[in-house]
Amino acid sequence: MKPRAAPRAPAGADPVGASPAPAIAARAPLSIIALSQDPMLLEALTLAAVGQASVVSSPSADRFADQLVATAAAVALIDAAAAPVPLDEFIASVQRQFPQLLLLLAGPAALQNQFAAQLTDGTIFRLAHKPASAQRLKLFVDAALLRRQALIDQAIGLPVAGTATDARPNAAAQTARSRGRRTLWLLASGVVILITTALGALLWRRPLTGAAPTPSDSNAAHAASPAASSAVAAPAATGAPTAPAAAAAAVSDSEAERDAIDRAAAERAERDQLISEGQRREAALAEQVRRTASSARAEQAHVYLQLARKRLASGALITPADDSARSYLQAALALAPNDADVQAFASALDQALRLASLAQAPGVQAAPAPESAPAVTAAATTPATTLATTQATASATPATVPEVVPESLLQRAHFVPPVYPPDALERGLSGTVDLEFTVAPTGEVTDIAIQAAEPHGVFEQAAVAALSHSRYRPVERDGVAIAQRARIRLRFQP
Repeated sequence: MKPRAAPRAPAGADPVGASPAPAIAARAPLSIIALSQDPMLLEALTLAAVGQASVVSSPSADRFADQLVATAAAVALIDAAAAPVPLDEFIASVQRQFPQLLLLLAGPAALQNQFAAQLTDGTIFRLAHKPASAQRLKLFVDAALLRRQALIDQAIGLPVAGTATDARPNAAAQTARSRGRRTLWLLASGVVILITTALGALLWRRPLTGAAPTPSDSNAAHAASPAASSAVAAPAATGAPTAPAAAAAAVSDSEAERDAIDRAAAERAERDQLISEGQRREAALAEQVRRTASSARAEQAHVYLQLARKRLASGALITPADDSARSYLQAALALAPNDADVQAFASALDQALRLASLAQAPGVQAAPAPESAPAVTAAATTPATTLATTQATASATPATVPEVVPESLLQRAHFVPPVYPPDALERGLSGTVDLEFTVAPTGEVTDIAIQAAEPHGVFEQAAVAALSHSRYRPVERDGVAIAQRARIRLRFQP
């Protein structure tokens, strides 16, 4: 930044004989020069200074200095993000060129420690942590304007003006001067009367005693004159420190306000930190609960998987409906659809169901499992072989397709899972819906009938809607596609 001459401060004037021009200049329109390109900070500063001063923004350091000289501003704000680097040298340069400038600094909280010395010695009047609100900046602007007025009143020898008496500063100043003169005149008159009375009494007593004046008396009389003049000057001296004392009191009040603002800022930062830590703890707790729930669902799915394996080994593939390998597999899929063990068992059960379906067709016989087949394959094929042998020996005539078959014996072309009703999901309800339907020769699902539902009136609509959009491979008899009636149980678990 190019060095520029700062406007000179008003020279100290006699408290009694000073002209009212400085007081009028102090009440001239005020300007706050802001070195910032942050629109939010400039808007907050404008709101904070509304009715007291106008805000002039400067995009660069050179423009900032030009406006300080042109407006003779006593208050300025520097945005650390827009100031040249190094920031401390720039602030020191501004202070050297404009020693009476009240400087506000806006930046992150880390600047509090970096500029602690400048804040203590008054080089920086206040530090506003970004983002700064208009309310907080208003406190800083009010304190700066109060400090500026106190310095002006101190320079012209007036007591620091309060907010109630600033409406008519010239009249108040004249009244204060008149009262000061009258007080000094009365004190001086009283002192002169006392000295005259004392001298008269002394001269009156000398003729009565007949004592001649001695050199010591003459010296005492001569010494009395300096004492009298010092006594006359003493009252004037006692009244002189009134303005500096008031200015010191105003500075002390300003420092107390600054300390209160800094304490409030520290308390707010500590409160924000506590809130942030609480949110992190809540997020960690929620993640732990989610993982615990997921682990519990996986464990329950494996329990259902063990029951399904037992039912597969015993040959209960799809019946009974509530205690079969297929029902337990559906429960495991609802809890852990992506589990590898559940997916593997689903493939094994599907293979077993296909073998059982082929065994029911006319002229089809189940091939015996090889002796060297793995244990899993044997477990999967043995129930199907047993079921095929039982059905083959039950009747000597060719097997026919039953009137109503389980849905598991059909081949799905496109199955649409039902959508969980939101109300039931919020209440944590679970249940089942038993449906009968017809697979048309085209594979479409028609004639859907609700056989049972638990609980009633909750899941029926979602089950029917999902099944009506599903598609199956047509059932063929003697190479001709026919309509086939089937039944299915849809489970709903949250």
